[in-house]
Amino acid sequence: MDFSRWARPTCVAQVGGFRPSQDPLASWFGRVRVALPGESWPTNDGAPMLALAQFNLHELPDRPLPVLADVSLLTLFLGPWQFPVDEPNGVNWVLRAYPSLDDLVPLEQPTPARAGDPKRRKGQDMTLRPFPIRWQERLDLPCRDDIPAELLDTWDAWVKDRGVELPFDGTKIGGWPYCIQSGVQWRTGGRLVEDCQYVLQLGSEHKAGLSWRYEGLGYVARQPGRGADGWHLSWQSL
Repeated sequence: MDFSRWARPTCVAQVGGFRPSQDPLASWFGRVRVALPGESWPTNDGAPMLALAQFNLHELPDRPLPVLADVSLLTLFLGPWQFPVDEPNGVNWVLRAYPSLDDLVPLEQPTPARAGDPKRRKGQDMTLRPFPIRWQERLDLPCRDDIPAELLDTWDAWVKDRGVELPFDGTKIGGWPYCIQSGVQWRTGGRLVEDCQYVLQLGSEHKAGLSWRYEGLGYVARQPGRGADGWHLSWQSL
């Protein structure tokens, strides 16, 4: 069996290593620069959340997912005190999806929350280090966890024979999720969300100061037609 037909296009994020654009709509990791008029910076228990990413989908070499056809820009926020666990959009994480770039305006940057972790320097701000993003197109093949059980022996032989490259394990839009523990699932309130589609992956970008616990990954999925409630976040770590 030739599993190469299972390859999916993905747009991989090159995080940093080049001079950033001055365009406020450009893609960033660790920075969010725009919102709609009247939208404020999201907070959690009165503390500003971390700016996780701003993805301008018009910068992608190709649109790898039909489920994102109606989205021009995504912004994501996290925490700041803890990672979400089976929580809906708006609780310990926020994703905002904008269908157009036309009405977006600069978002006022808040004073960061202060860390309460005794391992950190006392009073240290809770922030990520911002880096600009460039997008590079490639193809992804699935992890072993996404292969049907009855095909695993055939898959293992095919991978060994071809020297297949695993899915990219960093930040990307589209492709296949890189599984760390098992196949990725999304839950809200302990209940499995059956009808959502994988959209993007968020890497442990150490230069930006983000680690999903122990070399983990975050995964975002979408239920089309559900608005802000249709976005779901899951994560895995070693």
